[in-house]
Amino acid sequence: MIKIAVIEDEQEIQESIHSFINQYMAENSLSYQAKTFLSAESFLFSPVNEYDIIFMDINLPGLNGFETCLKLREKNVTSIIIFVTSLAQYAIKGYEVNAFDFIVKPLNYYSFALKLRRAINEIKRNIIDTLVIKNKTQLNVININDIYYVEVASHTVTYHTKNGEFKSTGTMRQIEEKLSPFHFALCNQCYLVNLRYITSIEGSSLKVGPYELIISRPRRKEFMMNLNLYIAGHLGK
Repeated sequence: MIKIAVIEDEQEIQESIHSFINQYMAENSLSYQAKTFLSAESFLFSPVNEYDIIFMDINLPGLNGFETCLKLREKNVTSIIIFVTSLAQYAIKGYEVNAFDFIVKPLNYYSFALKLRRAINEIKRNIIDTLVIKNKTQLNVININDIYYVEVASHTVTYHTKNGEFKSTGTMRQIEEKLSPFHFALCNQCYLVNLRYITSIEGSSLKVGPYELIISRPRRKEFMMNLNLYIAGHLGK
């Protein structure tokens, strides 16, 4: 799950940012949490290290965006910082405090989506695409891209991979949170499927790698939406 902070005192801009984030995440089947702060001071009193991306106005009441960014870097906060400003020439200074990018007001979705995509791709590059699977007798490190699907039954988690099966304990919710940035989706309450390996769907039957699974009726609509968004986002890649 991607965690985002929005530091902005103008309500109209806040609403636009949240609307654009929501639209982008829905289009790309990504899960996220976003929280708004009206001032830099209120943000600095929060657990600042937990955010992956920070959208920050430069002209804030009290501490401005540049001063806030310096304080964050002094705290060794490595979050991606994207400045939001009415004046592009001010944003250039952001690179002096290791800001990632900037967006010029008034906001438009196309430009915003490009910046957000760049930020998320940077996060993914910094994520080690491996998963540590532990049980009472073994510890295995597997490549997330090698997983066909994950099965959860009675708190037993089975990872069906190119290199065999690996078991641990946990819940579907925990597994979903770990794998959501990597294009996995639920086809029923027990199976979390890697969308990259789906080769066919016929009725309620789904072929993923060498496996055939069932798509449940309650999950079908959301699952097909996630699959269509994944396919649309990867055409030509």
